[in-house]
Amino acid sequence: MHIGSVEPDIPGSLMLGGYDQSRVLDQVSSQQVDATNHLGNLMIYLKDIGIGVATGGSPFGFENRSGLFKWGDSITSRAKTVEIDPTLPYLYLPKQACDTMAAELPVTFNEDLGLYFWNTHDESYEKIISSPAYMSFTFEKNATNTQNITIKVPFQLLKLTLQEPLVEHNTTYFPCYPSDSFVFGRAFLQAAFIGTNWQEGIGSGYWFLAQAPGPAIGSGVQQSIGIRDTSIQASANSWEDSWDGYWVPLSSKKSNSSLSTGSTGIGSSNSGISTGAKVGIGIGCAIGGLVLIGIIAWAIISRRKRTTNSQPKTMDEYSIALNPAEKETPLQVNELYTHHPSDLRSGMDIQEAPGSTTIRHELV
Repeated sequence: MHIGSVEPDIPGSLMLGGYDQSRVLDQVSSQQVDATNHLGNLMIYLKDIGIGVATGGSPFGFENRSGLFKWGDSITSRAKTVEIDPTLPYLYLPKQACDTMAAELPVTFNEDLGLYFWNTHDESYEKIISSPAYMSFTFEKNATNTQNITIKVPFQLLKLTLQEPLVEHNTTYFPCYPSDSFVFGRAFLQAAFIGTNWQEGIGSGYWFLAQAPGPAIGSGVQQSIGIRDTSIQASANSWEDSWDGYWVPLSSKKSNSSLSTGSTGIGSSNSGISTGAKVGIGIGCAIGGLVLIGIIAWAIISRRKRTTNSQPKTMDEYSIALNPAEKETPLQVNELYTHHPSDLRSGMDIQEAPGSTTIRHELV
């Protein structure tokens, strides 16, 4: 049996004498029914409750969190036997356990009804219920404490609606109900498959627990259950694929961080180059400019020394002051090309720049 869901639309499934294999995903836990008083209760050991994200970024301040199953004044998660009962609506757990889960969510406890109302105006609400975020329930698999099985319930299935006469208008709530009992009802079974082989029909037998699919179920595959069967076979379908197209993955935290620093160009102040890169370019340009100025100065001094040895010069010829003709002509500022400086070949004369042009260099 798979209860299914109203929103999103997941049709329920119930078969007698067999099961729909398309509703059984991944691992299957098989355990004996509780034969106490011949009631055949479906009991299983719950080890932990957590929060996770199937794909993409997280709507929380963490990627995953465990240890939320706290009860009996415990500060850590403690295992406990719980009953699976499709006749009841909620997740019935001690208030400490409900409060621990609720502390991670935008919900407020309503004393009158004993339920947690979603704060639908909270900015994180839509991200949580529309993203691939889920609540995980880890159980003891096959009644052995060496194996685990985890059932994932997307938050889309944990935003249920209260209607009149309980409330004046439709109200969205989180279905954890504080109780001294440990019972998982229909809220849990929206995302879980259960099956039972009663065998001889005297209150004994085996029952099965597995992950159920999302809205993209696919075609049903009917399988029978033999009277002596103690296990069933799961399908090869993927749980994530069954929700594909029905949730909206968030961008990862790493991507958001890179966008906010401007390293990808989105949200940066100019061309998208990071601050560190800009500083490096500026320093490189400054050093290159100083090196080029030094080369030019060395060339001019060397040239003048050679001309001094060849013929006498007057003091005016060594002056770098502008002559009257140059003062009337606007100076031309030429942008330096980005050629790398290279050593001068010893066999060539060094040419002096015309005295009528003054080269200015501004350091950026």
